Amino acid sequence: MGTPIRVAIVATFPLLHEGLVRVLGEDPSLCVVPEPFTCASLADAADRLKLDLAVVHLPVMEQPCTWETIHALCGKLKVLLLLKHYRQESVRRALELGVMGILTEDAGGMTIFKAIREVAAGSIWCETRPPLAASNRAVPQPSQGTLGPPSRSDSSPLAASAMSRTVSALTRKRGPRASSRLSGSRSH
Repeated sequence: MGTPIRVAIVATFPLLHEGLVRVLGEDPSLCVVPEPFTCASLADAADRLKLDLAVVHLPVMEQPCTWETIHALCGKLKVLLLLKHYRQESVRRALELGVMGILTEDAGGMTIFKAIREVAAGSIWCETRPPLAASNRAVPQPSQGTLGPPSRSDSSPLAASAMSRTVSALTRKRGPRASSRLSGSRSH
């Protein structure tokens, strides 16, 4: 086993932060910094802490300061976002700002561990499909204009293809080291 991946966590809720530190800290290939951070405080401390990656939980995406601080953080280290809800426009914007990994917070099984390893290695990890309910039926759709799972049009093969093209274009821009990792299925 090589050098552990140094990971810091940005989570709005203390309980979520503690849970991520505990769960991720059990993996010997990860070295998790236990301190809680905001995106801004982590950007300031990233060099001192010699971090490889930040896992950033975003429960609300509409705050302009959120995007600005994420952009600043991406300039310092690799970022994996945990989104409350999958929204194609948010995913596209995050990738354009330099975010290298995107998961929804309910990613099942070992997905977060796989995503951390891929992003730390320089690959892009991006979920391209909305989550499915445990019964393998589509998640009920919210009304237009609300935060929530994407509409049926977002889960179509055409929408997935458009997202795949966006990820591919951004991968080409970032150079040959960045490879595209599209997570099309989920483990529960």
